[in-house]
Amino acid sequence: MKNRYSPLRYLLRSSHEELNPYHRILGRIIVALFSLHAGFYLNFFIRAGLVKNLFTRPVPSLGLLALTLILILYITSITTIRNYSYRIFYISHFTISLSLAPILFFHASPVRLYILETFALVLFNTLTRRLTSFVAPSTITALPSTSLLKLTIPIPPSHRTLYANAQAQHVYLSIPSPSQPPSGAAILNLCSNPYTIASIAPDTTSLTLIARSLAGPTSARLLELTELSKARPPLRIEGPYGGSARFPDFANEFDRILLVAGGVGATFILPLYQRVLAGIENEERVDIV
Repeated sequence: MKNRYSPLRYLLRSSHEELNPYHRILGRIIVALFSLHAGFYLNFFIRAGLVKNLFTRPVPSLGLLALTLILILYITSITTIRNYSYRIFYISHFTISLSLAPILFFHASPVRLYILETFALVLFNTLTRRLTSFVAPSTITALPSTSLLKLTIPIPPSHRTLYANAQAQHVYLSIPSPSQPPSGAAILNLCSNPYTIASIAPDTTSLTLIARSLAGPTSARLLELTELSKARPPLRIEGPYGGSARFPDFANEFDRILLVAGGVGATFILPLYQRVLAGIENEERVDIV
């Protein structure tokens, strides 16, 4: 779960994005088991001459539908599809995952308890993620001679403790309805994009994000909002997330520190560099490349 309160986060001491490789492995195992289950039953229906029951009886029909959706989910998750259109991957992943639960609930009674447990976890995830989300008026400016946008967002007092040591972590940004365009805003309701925190004010009253303006709906809308020079459009921020919260104390545990970054990767490294500098007396101990 993408959640600061996820049990897996505490059990494995990992942020959700660090668990993605294991999520993919488990997903492949589930698809393989579903395929075997369906294959054996299809073999039975064919040998017994009951193929028409696959389309006329509710239980096998739901099973066939579930198998089809799972295969679509798997196909749209492969790297080629994700690279071609992350939107296709995300929307299919989101909608199929939601659709499978009721289909499987009515397909097989033995799994109903597990489906109810899944719904309970989804409810827990939805409610607790609201605890780390806030909507605040933002200042969005385009950086001259670049395709970068600078977003400055005030942090409400209730969330400032979460951001006290959030250097090099990331937040998820979404555009709430007051900042959406009059038309064509439906896709924005499904978009929640990760951005590395570029800096946090010393008194933790605001955070700064640097976003590259690309062809996606979120960055396109952010670019449009820069034209509202006097307005402060509200943005929704969720987080912070990231493994940097468990980084060692570089300033006190190491004699020499070398930080390496290339291109936009500097957005991640520079906050770490600034944190290290703030904790040491001899600046010659740390180098950044």
